[in-house]
Amino acid sequence: MVEVTLKPPPPGPNGPKGLIRMHWGRKVKVAKRIVEEIWAQKQNQHIELKIPAIVSATRYAIRFMDEDNLVASLKIPIDSMVHLNILQGDSPKYMQLGEMKQERVKTRKEERMVLRVSWEKEKGAGPTNPLHGVD
Repeated sequence: MVEVTLKPPPPGPNGPKGLIRMHWGRKVKVAKRIVEEIWAQKQNQHIELKIPAIVSATRYAIRFMDEDNLVASLKIPIDSMVHLNILQGDSPKYMQLGEMKQERVKTRKEERMVLRVSWEKEKGAGPTNPLHGVD
């Protein structure tokens, strides 16, 4: 299993600082920061790629996101993991979504997102992608 912690957590799609309204230059900076954070945490670790990978996330934040926005906020981190060869791809053939959950924290300094990539179905893991295996 690979575990990565992103501080601060990646932005969601909505709101004044969300991905939808964000200037493209700012999106590039956010994506670069996330790639660098993941690389720094995983640079000396050998990762054996298998398919399908199961990606789970826990977001620690002051305010909760809607579930659909939580999944949408994973776009940049998942693309970064593909870029760094932690995942072979982000299509249903290569990846399934596992458990997505949120935990409340008291301060912005505590905000983070913990991503876990595993290659075996864990007991109690959440829903998987229903399109797995569809090309």
